[in-house]
Amino acid sequence: ARDLCEIFLDALLKIGGRFESCATTPRYREALVNVVEGYVMGGLQTKLLNNGVSVLYAEEDAFTLQRFERIKILPIEALGLDASSENALSASLIASVATIPTLSCPTHMASRVAEIARNAGAAATSADDLLIVFVVLIARASLSQAFSVVKYIETFHALISNAHKGEQGFSLANFSGAVHYARGEHMEALLVKHEA
Repeated sequence: ARDLCEIFLDALLKIGGRFESCATTPRYREALVNVVEGYVMGGLQTKLLNNGVSVLYAEEDAFTLQRFERIKILPIEALGLDASSENALSASLIASVATIPTLSCPTHMASRVAEIARNAGAAATSADDLLIVFVVLIARASLSQAFSVVKYIETFHALISNAHKGEQGFSLANFSGAVHYARGEHMEALLVKHEA
């Protein structure tokens, strides 16, 4: 996929015109690269995510979904967020999380995660809060393939992009961390305490 992206990008740049001038500006070049990645990876997405990664991690997805269903009924204060954060956890943010697996490629998924992190700013006053905000949003979105989506984004986005730097890298780390934290022993202990 990475090779296809490079070949396609080179072909676009060789035709000249607007593509050639865009390539000299870092912001436009990044946008062009994202379009190319989206086009190439979009053709592979169903095979990679739905017929590959999700099949491989079906048990992990089922466990993760069960855990998030239990988390969904907890008040946000039990997770360490202030009650005033509830208003910032809007239906549109939950819908944005729910649509992540339907996006055309890992780059677009990563961009959506960064957009969600930006828009969740009112609920997340610290990095620790952002992780918990993602836990709450994923739980409320009933993201059935959460574990597979994390594995897919981490693997394929990292192969074709500068994925672990800047805002996207920070947001992806928090999204991934939220899924792993929800699956962990600390969360299980918290759930047992509050369910009792």
